[in-house]
Amino acid sequence: MAVWDKKILWAVMLVLTGALGQRVNYPDPVLNYPDPVCGVKGSTVLLPCSFTPLKSLYDNRRKVWIKIKIIRVIWCQNHSTCFRSSPYVYDSESNNNNPRYRYLGDKKGKCTLQISDLQKEDDATFRFRMEANNVRGHFTDQSGVRVSVVDQMKIRSSRDDGEFKRGEAVTLNCSAAICTIHQLEVTWFRDGHALSESGPALHLSNLTAKDCGNYTCGLKNNRTLSVPYSLHVEDQMKIRSSRDDGEFKRGEAVTLNCTTSCTIHQLEVTWFRDGHALSETGPALHLSNLTAKNSGNYTCGLKKNNRTLSVPYSLHVEADEEGGGGGLLQIVRLVVGVLLVLFAVILVVCISKRKRAAGLDQTAVGRDGEQEHSDNIYSNDFLQLAEQQGPSSAVEEVSYASVQFTPKKQARPVEEVEDSIIYSSVARTG
Repeated sequence: MAVWDKKILWAVMLVLTGALGQRVNYPDPVLNYPDPVCGVKGSTVLLPCSFTPLKSLYDNRRKVWIKIKIIRVIWCQNHSTCFRSSPYVYDSESNNNNPRYRYLGDKKGKCTLQISDLQKEDDATFRFRMEANNVRGHFTDQSGVRVSVVDQMKIRSSRDDGEFKRGEAVTLNCSAAICTIHQLEVTWFRDGHALSESGPALHLSNLTAKDCGNYTCGLKNNRTLSVPYSLHVEDQMKIRSSRDDGEFKRGEAVTLNCTTSCTIHQLEVTWFRDGHALSETGPALHLSNLTAKNSGNYTCGLKKNNRTLSVPYSLHVEADEEGGGGGLLQIVRLVVGVLLVLFAVILVVCISKRKRAAGLDQTAVGRDGEQEHSDNIYSNDFLQLAEQQGPSSAVEEVSYASVQFTPKKQARPVEEVEDSIIYSSVARTG
């Protein structure tokens, strides 16, 4: 009896040892539930796993020890036992496994699962199940491993803002929303250029202007990058204009750019005119259809950091005409100028015509004087002749001379004057 009791006791101990030794190990177990394994959509994640099967079982009916051998391994999704109709993602006995799920383990103690091209449907709890050549060797660990899928990664900084002074330090952590990517290789970029540093944390110390830029992070061989994190090391801004000088005419346009040794297109820039904040923000200030109201001293700087204000840029727009009718007044001036020129031309023409008319009148008066003088000569000659020949003859000749040589207002033709002279000569010799 004592012998049989001893055998029974040893059998119970072996069974208990085997049962207690049957387990599955997932990464980082905490309170029987592991931390979630995070992954970005489209990336590849690993679910590290190991298991310990039973070595043997005692068959009470046959009174023999049975060696246990694992003949089937299964990974299921969102099922507590991975049994019967549970949704399998991998089954060692199936030939239709989804190629996105790759089993990297064996049937002896390794059960790691690789998930590639991560999708939203993979945001679930995965469990491993082993089946042996004896049903008492089947086992499913119900704790499982939680997988979280995020659309995009995010950078978290050890400082709330992105403004730093020279010589300071900062640590950037690449995370995936609700969890940290600790088991995957992370690549860092500044302004789109890959950095030599890798890993979920990027440490930057003794900051200078060369560290300025827009930082992004992403998983290696994955095109999905985080939202950019803008880091700026304090430096005075400068304003560059699209025009060399600051003198402008009404209606023209100009663009002012707030620049520094850093790339600041992701930082919020504030603009000022004569010390008063403008509603426009951003590294470029576009001013179109300029008026005198746009004149002033412009400065720019980073929001809530007056130490970065730029040197003032003086912009001057020619003053508006009184009454706002500068353009109309110019037209009126032009019309008046043209009219004055026309008036001057007309006046010159009139004066010229008057001078010509005066010249003609003087010529006519001269001719009339000569004619009158000739008539007087004719009259005197005839009178003398009449006195010599007699009264009757004188009267007759004087009457004739009076008829022939009566002075007229209009100038006589030269030919008539000459004829008269000839006639007078004949009369005197007769």
